Amino acid sequence: MSSRAYLGLVLVASAGLAGCGTYMEAKEATRAGGTIDQQKAAANQQLAAAKATNTRLTDEQLNREREIERMEKRIQASQTELSKQNQALADALRTRQITQARHDQLKRDLNGIQADMQNVELQNKMDRGSKPDPAGQAEKEKKLAALEQRKRELEAAMGTLVRR
Repeated sequence: MSSRAYLGLVLVASAGLAGCGTYMEAKEATRAGGTIDQQKAAANQQLAAAKATNTRLTDEQLNREREIERMEKRIQASQTELSKQNQALADALRTRQITQARHDQLKRDLNGIQADMQNVELQNKMDRGSKPDPAGQAEKEKKLAALEQRKRELEAAMGTLVRR
């Protein structure tokens, strides 16, 4: 055999072997349980985890929105009651049911509660666009409960003065 023919035979054989390796890799990848199935399984696991995370985050967001709306309703109700108390206080002064000094003291208390209530309302509105903060939410609930207690005490004080 001539060296030229031998060289040609070696080239053909090596080209065939190179193609054979690619064929074998493709056959291995496509068989049941092969690398393609493994990659699909890993991708499906990642997709399932992403869906679960998305569902959890959506639920958290809905719960947060409900909490914010519930607090907004409480604040609005308290502010409405404070406005009524403000009017009742002005009426009591006008009809001389209370002294100017007592009116001024109750008015300061009322204005303080209203200002604190507005701060909680502003904080609540700012929370709408921020990350959930359970500790901050609990603190806000605590402040609102304390303000509602102060409001009830003011109502009681005004009630006893106006009835006299």
